[in-house]
Amino acid sequence: MGFVVNRPAPVSAVDVLAGVDSSLVDLARRGGWAEQPVLLGGPVSREQLWIAYRPGAVPDEEEGIRVGRRLAVGSSRTLLEALLRSPGSGPFLLMMGYAGWASLQLENEIAHGAWVPLTFQEDLVLSIPLETRWDEAVRRLGLEPSSFMVGGGGASA
Repeated sequence: MGFVVNRPAPVSAVDVLAGVDSSLVDLARRGGWAEQPVLLGGPVSREQLWIAYRPGAVPDEEEGIRVGRRLAVGSSRTLLEALLRSPGSGPFLLMMGYAGWASLQLENEIAHGAWVPLTFQEDLVLSIPLETRWDEAVRRLGLEPSSFMVGGGGASA
């Protein structure tokens, strides 16, 4: 399981939150989160909203899935409401869907050059601006982004 963290969805946070509950839209507007981008987290279960956030960002938070010391993902409404209600909750990402692979599928895709692995670096997810994440990830591999030819729909980090 993984998430694409640099591909904006063609909908706004307000659109997504309104689809869940209009009271969430009010919370997002009051907290300054209404303009938050929504990302296409992957092609699997796009109706599922995932949240990448900093663990401990909200009091009494429901435990998400830890993906690093300072990063977790969750998908509960309780977590979403808690983040929207807490102005100091820090940055978080809203992602529609996720990427998933069958047994050995990802390994085969890497072997064929479809992916260039980079060790997980938490700051790429929440600290680096959306529009520069892919370039920054490529630079951290010791490569120059301009040396890549990107076809299809663009590159994903």
